[in-house]
Amino acid sequence: MPRGSDIHALYRPDEANWEKAAEYARHAIEAHSYWYPYPYPQMTVNEGVIGGGMEYPMITIIGGGRTPLSLYGVISHELAHMWWPMIVGSNERKFAWMDEGLASFSEDLFTPTLFPDSPGGLGSMRGYLRIAGTDSETESMRAADLYGPFGNRGLASYSKPATVFRSLRAILGEEAFDQAMRTYTRRWAFRHPHPLDLFWTFEDVTGQDLDWFFHPWLYTTRVMDQAIDGMSVQEGGRRITVFLEDRGEIPMPVHLTVEVQGQAPVTVTADVDSWQDGRLELTLDLPGAVQRVVLDPDMMFPDVNRADNVWEAPGR
Repeated sequence: MPRGSDIHALYRPDEANWEKAAEYARHAIEAHSYWYPYPYPQMTVNEGVIGGGMEYPMITIIGGGRTPLSLYGVISHELAHMWWPMIVGSNERKFAWMDEGLASFSEDLFTPTLFPDSPGGLGSMRGYLRIAGTDSETESMRAADLYGPFGNRGLASYSKPATVFRSLRAILGEEAFDQAMRTYTRRWAFRHPHPLDLFWTFEDVTGQDLDWFFHPWLYTTRVMDQAIDGMSVQEGGRRITVFLEDRGEIPMPVHLTVEVQGQAPVTVTADVDSWQDGRLELTLDLPGAVQRVVLDPDMMFPDVNRADNVWEAPGR
């Protein structure tokens, strides 16, 4: 940060876990400043009679009765709003995902740096997957007052876009994604971007056409479902062909790990254009006998059915 900012925490004495509220606020401000330096002279975190949290410029009100992890999570989320939409002034009535989704993504990204055992982005992804592809889901690219019940709004504007941007970071790589996110935040600081401004910034910085990604994930309720459809094992397990099938409606790149007897795992990737009519074959020569093959081993993509993502050698 270019200058110091005062951090205040106001709470009732019987809220024991709030003793670290100022520390949590400081951590969150420093973490989110990774995208753009915090420009304001102070931040106040106020415990109040409220179910969740509500952000305002340089102040947030948060309900009490929380565990340390829950308290930090809400503080981090509400303080992330100092960037989206307080610095980057997107229209949260029309495009709620542009502030709630990015705040949730940044919260998920940095929470494990203070709470290593927290689920991070997996929590948001599991929330989205509970209704993904069902009649209950609504697309993210919808005015906030048209989402329907709050549960739909929460998933469409918080959990799903947080999951989507976590997946994009895995696809582009951390360095390229982070540069694009910083550039977007810097270019549109104290201005009013629309969704296309965000999309175009990512495409400009990465030099990639990302329509194939942004459109289905944010404009539709289509789902992703990659599967291992079969295996051909030869030469004592040292040569394999993995038969993959795209059973969903959103093609995504392939991230695959092969566990090999007595050797380090082999990691294989294939870009989204590798699919041919929903099929993909990968032939691999391995340094040892294949033991196990796993699609998306790091769980970076919101695959609606992970039961078909694993193959194990017989007798293992």
